[in-house]
Amino acid sequence: RDLFAKGVDWGMISEIVKLGSSSFAGTVLGSGIQVAAFSSISLASSDPDHASELKLLFGVGCRVLSLGFTLPISVGIGFATVYGFSYGAELYHRCAEILKVTMALTVSVGVVAFAAVYAFSPRLVLLFSIEQDSDLFDSAVLVIRLLNFGLVPLTVAWLWVFQETSQGSAGRAFLATVLRPLIMIPTFYLAPLIADRVFHAEDPAEWVFQSGPVGDWTYSLVGLVNVLMSLRKLRAKGLETKAEKGDADTTETAGPDATADKTEMTVLHATEVIAAAVIVGLADTAAAVSSSA
Repeated sequence: RDLFAKGVDWGMISEIVKLGSSSFAGTVLGSGIQVAAFSSISLASSDPDHASELKLLFGVGCRVLSLGFTLPISVGIGFATVYGFSYGAELYHRCAEILKVTMALTVSVGVVAFAAVYAFSPRLVLLFSIEQDSDLFDSAVLVIRLLNFGLVPLTVAWLWVFQETSQGSAGRAFLATVLRPLIMIPTFYLAPLIADRVFHAEDPAEWVFQSGPVGDWTYSLVGLVNVLMSLRKLRAKGLETKAEKGDADTTETAGPDATADKTEMTVLHATEVIAAAVIVGLADTAAAVSSSA
């Protein structure tokens, strides 16, 4: 009753819808990635039975990788919470520290997730009731490990998505979210054509698997450039804000005490991000394991 009595703030609703649209578009186009891969396999393979086998392998690989993605994405969610508060308070120097710490953290978590998926891929394949002594089992392990090479660079790209969303940059968040599908989908169609016409590959359809990491690395390179540019801008804005408040001294010229304070604050930022990521990560990982089983 109070809401309608005071009137609806359509400007606020518009901002919410704009920021949410990137997630909606990313989900829709994300589903298009697997559809495009299946379509490309069908077009490139002359044997329907072999095409069905390749589609099965790609589906298994994507399902297993979704489990590996949970931890890096959970770190990103924790980062978004801590970063968003600081950005809203115009604590830009603090935002720069949070971004720098999280970049190192998310890459580290990505390396751990990559190693875990690579090492345990044979056991993970067993979750899909594929016989261990079959050729299909060996192929599934190979596909999982191949697609897994895009996991670590993607951690930085996801950080770009979460950062733009936390800053309220609807347009840039939308671009950061939909750019991966827009790169991956054409790549899936181009890879078999290149394999057939340039390299004269015996089975061009299998090149769909190689094109996955290529697309992920391309997208991640764009994300890395944007994150590094944002880090530079945040540091500059932080110095400008300090100057406006009459506090132009930076930790580089403030002596040992300021350096110690900076170290303490960096540890605090890392603790905040890790704590938030662990809370979200436990729930996400448990849900992913349950759904995979």
